Amino acid sequence: MMKILKAYKSGWTVSLNSKRMTSLVYLSYLILALLLVIPFYRLFVSVAGSSLLPDDLIRGFSATALGEFMREGGKAFGFYLKALLPWMVLFLVLGTFFQGGIISWISNDRGRFSTKTFIGNCVAYFWPFLKTCFYTLIIQIIFAVLVYLPVSILIGGDNLTDAHIGKTLIFGIAIHLLLLIWGTMIAEYTRLFIYRSGKRKVLKSLWKAFKFTLRNIHRLFGMYIMWVILPLALFIALYLIRMRWTIDPGLMIFLLFLVQQVFIWVRFLLKIQKTSIFYRYLVLIVQKA
Repeated sequence: MMKILKAYKSGWTVSLNSKRMTSLVYLSYLILALLLVIPFYRLFVSVAGSSLLPDDLIRGFSATALGEFMREGGKAFGFYLKALLPWMVLFLVLGTFFQGGIISWISNDRGRFSTKTFIGNCVAYFWPFLKTCFYTLIIQIIFAVLVYLPVSILIGGDNLTDAHIGKTLIFGIAIHLLLLIWGTMIAEYTRLFIYRSGKRKVLKSLWKAFKFTLRNIHRLFGMYIMWVILPLALFIALYLIRMRWTIDPGLMIFLLFLVQQVFIWVRFLLKIQKTSIFYRYLVLIVQKA
């Protein structure tokens, strides 16, 4: 328990010393997001015209209004939605790219943050971390198949009650969520093992991370639960603000945008904290050994 508390405390210390790095990561994502959103906004305006449908969508979700709006610009929106896939891949690649710099910083955050050093470490570990992303994606797919294949068989019979189907689906989703978290831990520790070894042997580090997370699964889940409380609280707070905030033209929309950006910045900071918690726990285990 003491190791968990030390790792959690260290994660907070490192994250609070990582504001410049967090801002750099946030701005990179913001620029990429604007490149995606601005063309969509122009398309939205051109399709909406003088229609009252956007007002209906702002006041609350309406399937009828959304369907009519999509019919107005169906082809244009269809083309745009198909073009989203490369952007999603680009966001994934950008997140993978930053991992090398983030891990390098949290392993020694006592000095002054250097953008040049940060980018250099991002480049140095990009390829092995990209392969790590690919392998862990395969693991997540395997986890999903192992969960939902039996679930589909159990709910595929005749004369099943809605209660039985609902309970089976909820149980399957709960199991998949736990495996999903475990998969992210395997990916996290694979990157940490690669960095600490200084080698680029991804599969060897992946197997090492698999065994490490399995041996320490209860402690790692305990740390994850401790960490996830604040992000979950922030998500709920943002949802409540969004639901209760009257969307008026001008200043109110701008203020809501600022609040959302602050939440996004804090979310990046908390992701850095999570990596730092897992890294510090690994260091404490290694020192004991």
